[in-house]
Amino acid sequence: AVGKVAVVGRPNVGKSSLLNALLGEERMVVNPVAGTTRDSVACEYEWRGEKLLLIDTAGIRRQAAGGEEREELDRAAVAAARVAISQCHVALLLLDAYQGLTRADLAIAGLVTEQQKSCVIVANKADRLDAAARRAFSDSVRERMPWLDYAPVLHASALTGAGVDEALDTAASALAWRRTKVPKRRLNELFARAQLLRPLPVVRGARLKMQYA
Repeated sequence: AVGKVAVVGRPNVGKSSLLNALLGEERMVVNPVAGTTRDSVACEYEWRGEKLLLIDTAGIRRQAAGGEEREELDRAAVAAARVAISQCHVALLLLDAYQGLTRADLAIAGLVTEQQKSCVIVANKADRLDAAARRAFSDSVRERMPWLDYAPVLHASALTGAGVDEALDTAASALAWRRTKVPKRRLNELFARAQLLRPLPVVRGARLKMQYA
């Protein structure tokens, strides 16, 4: 099955630049695919022998806006991200490490967990930060996006290409985890341990029992 990876983020965090850093290299790119919706563009891509479908939220490319126009662009970005995330298995959440986090970043990050997707957080423009500033940004992400504590935070630069391969490698690893099937026996053992820690409630004088998962 083709793994679907969505590149999502607010306007001007470097989504297109990241994709260009990937697709601009001499790697095997299959045929471009027509937009899966009117708000996104998808491209079939082969990465280290694995077929992927990269989904990019297109059409939100204005370089400068302020006030109400800025808010409208952010709302459009969140709406486009919602569509792209609904189509994917793994979301590459791009953030602007130089500018810092915004409300639009938090809104898009919330969509990832709302739709129960795997996630790789990519702090773009990290080439403009020193080591201390990178650590501070990572700490900020963990503090303000606690619901994404399962997602790794990677520092990258779409401009220089640094960290771009690692981001896609990590997304491919997340895809592999999503495909992992857990045996019923292991699930039942997990539920049994959970019931020891937090027993099921008593209903009509009898405690509920879970027979099997």
